[in-house]
Amino acid sequence: MKGLILKEIYCVRFQTLLGLAITAIPSIMMLLLADFTGEVPSGAYNFAIVAVIPVVLSNFMMILLSSSFMLNTLNDDKISGWAKLQLTLPVTRKQIIDTKFIASLVIIGFLMLICLVLNLTAALLYNYPIEICIAAPFVFGFTEMMVLFPAFPMSMKLSATMNTVVYITLEVIVMGLLTAVAFCALDAVVPMWFIRVLFYGIIPALGITVMLISRHFAAKYISAE
Repeated sequence: MKGLILKEIYCVRFQTLLGLAITAIPSIMMLLLADFTGEVPSGAYNFAIVAVIPVVLSNFMMILLSSSFMLNTLNDDKISGWAKLQLTLPVTRKQIIDTKFIASLVIIGFLMLICLVLNLTAALLYNYPIEICIAAPFVFGFTEMMVLFPAFPMSMKLSATMNTVVYITLEVIVMGLLTAVAFCALDAVVPMWFIRVLFYGIIPALGITVMLISRHFAAKYISAE
C-alpha cells in the first residue's frame, strides 16, 4: 500500500511543483510587497484590501489550485490501463481509494505548510495580523478537502469534463461563502467567537466528514469499473 501511495504522489509531483512555483510568485508579491505596516486602516473595507485579501488570495491559489492536480491521476489511470490492473492486486478496493486520499492529504498538508511559512514571514516583516496568517492555510486546507474529495467518486461516476465543471463550481461556491463570512466578520455583522468556531471547528469537521463519505462512495464506484 505504501508503494501505491508513492505512485500517486509520483504521478503529480511535477504538476504540483510547477503549480506551486507559478502560484508562489504572485503569492510572494502580494504578501511581501503589500507593505502592510501593522496599522489597521479605518473601515472594514480598507482593512480587507490591505491586510486580508493578499493573504487569502495567495493561500487560495497555492492550496486549492495546486492540489487539484490529484484529480488527473484518475484519468491517467484509465488511459494507461492501470484502473483495471490495480483491481487484480492483493489489496482491497477501499485500500486503493485510501491511497489516493492519503496522497491527497499529503499534498494538501505540504501546501498548507508552505503557505504557513510564507504567511508567518509576512507577519514578521510587515506585521500582518498573526491570526489571519495562521487561520488562512488551516481553513483553505480543510476547505479543499470538502471540494477535492467529492470529486473522486463524481469523476468515477461522471465524465472527466463534467467532473471538472462540478469541481470548479464547488470551488466558486465555497470561496463565495468564505468571502461572505469574512466580510461579515470585518463589518461586525457576526461575532468573532462564531468565526473562530466556524474556522477552527465546523470547517475541519465538515472536511473530515466529507472525506469519509466520499471514501465510501469512491470505493463503491471503483468496484463497478
